[in-house]
Amino acid sequence: MKISLIIPCYNEEEALPYIYEELVKVSATLSDYEIEYLFVNDGSKDHTLDKLKELAAHDERVKYFSFAECSRWSVLRVLLFIMRGMSVLQERAIIL
Repeated sequence: MKISLIIPCYNEEEALPYIYEELVKVSATLSDYEIEYLFVNDGSKDHTLDKLKELAAHDERVKYFSFAECSRWSVLRVLLFIMRGMSVLQERAIIL
């Protein structure tokens, strides 16, 4: 089964390395699952997007979406995008 973790980010430049480190630790205990990390950069004004690009370059499980403006609907838009590509037969869990 594939598990998609959706992580909203707003000005998380300093916190991202720690968040990522913890996600990797937890994922290591879930070896029966295919894990992906979907970060949603929601109009950050700092270097959050740069950090996400660095993480994605080093770990294929890291994906990111970036929106220019902060919106409470950003995570929902990503969720709908993911679900649009899913079939009923796919075994997949999405965790917000």
